[in-house]
Amino acid sequence: MAGGLAVLFFFAYITAIRLAFMLAYFGILLVVVCWTWARVAGRGLVVTRGAQEGAYEVGQEFREKMEVSNSSIVGVPWVIVEDRAGIPGYEASRVFSLPGRGSRRWTSHGRFTARGRYSLGPLRITTGDPFGFFVRTRVVGVAAVITVYPRLIDVMDLLPGSSHSSGDSRVFGRFSDSPPDALGIREHDPSDGFNRIHWPSTARLGRPMSRSFERYEGADTLVVLDLGVAVHRGRDASSTLEHSVSLAASVAMAAVQRGQSVALRCNDAGATTLLAGSGPNHLRHILDFLSVAQATGTRPLSSALPGSTGRHSRQTLVVITPSPPGGWVDALAAGRDGGRRATVLHVGGEPGDRPRLRTMGEINWWELATGSQEPVAVRRAS
Repeated sequence: MAGGLAVLFFFAYITAIRLAFMLAYFGILLVVVCWTWARVAGRGLVVTRGAQEGAYEVGQEFREKMEVSNSSIVGVPWVIVEDRAGIPGYEASRVFSLPGRGSRRWTSHGRFTARGRYSLGPLRITTGDPFGFFVRTRVVGVAAVITVYPRLIDVMDLLPGSSHSSGDSRVFGRFSDSPPDALGIREHDPSDGFNRIHWPSTARLGRPMSRSFERYEGADTLVVLDLGVAVHRGRDASSTLEHSVSLAASVAMAAVQRGQSVALRCNDAGATTLLAGSGPNHLRHILDFLSVAQATGTRPLSSALPGSTGRHSRQTLVVITPSPPGGWVDALAAGRDGGRRATVLHVGGEPGDRPRLRTMGEINWWELATGSQEPVAVRRAS
């Protein structure tokens, strides 16, 4: 542009043509007007984002109300709003024009496709004069920080506490079907196992009576999540890592819902251990970690398995891994000397396969497939 004005002035000077001088003066005036327009219009833009901080779940829809208003009397011929948040499955960018004292509102829709912790922003606002001679850019900072939790699914049928037979068939019953400590007798329930009937009391009272056990829900649950870098395969939502993390989050949620205290142990690079706790706040603490957990460990899964100590005999152990059976299975079996209940959720089947249950000694071994899983419900924590 500056070069064009210089050429025009040079042409007017050597030719002394009045039209050339008029074009040169007009060009100078146009540049001054465009420069002023770009400065005034860009300075009067105000951006408002209606996003709320909090936590969401993979697969949950997200909506955000946005508004760009022009506080200046000068209209803005074009505005480019670029969202630099980088949230997978969400896009809030727009291109539009604004009149003087006008505003533009819209609602951005998206669906979270990946877990993680994301910032809503920054926004890059680009505007300028009608001819595009001068461009002004502003960056609006982060409006909020949100956390996307792993997909939560129903895993109640996979955990100790429901009665299962070997193979694919399952018998559903109370969580207290197989705890070790009998406390007394109670009225028989049709869902009770046959071995629960207390025959002397049944004969004495003339009606079926069942033994009453200490409630299983009071036991601790230890979740061991395999985050070894060499054992996971696949990418994005279909990877074994995403399914393992989803299972860990779902097991923790199920344990808290059953009134248990739950702990988490991983073999990642930091050897992460979250001590046992209960309640919504502790569950949120676990989900916050799982939302950003990555497979970074170099140590074997057996390094995260607990040893056999008597004080942990009431503990329920849930191991989540895609690792094939190996030395860690021997370590798991050796750690059950105190009577610890153990369940392995092995992620390694093909998409579409049904969950299969088999036993390895006294270990329940569930074969689970990778593939898309629909969440049981959408939950949001403030």
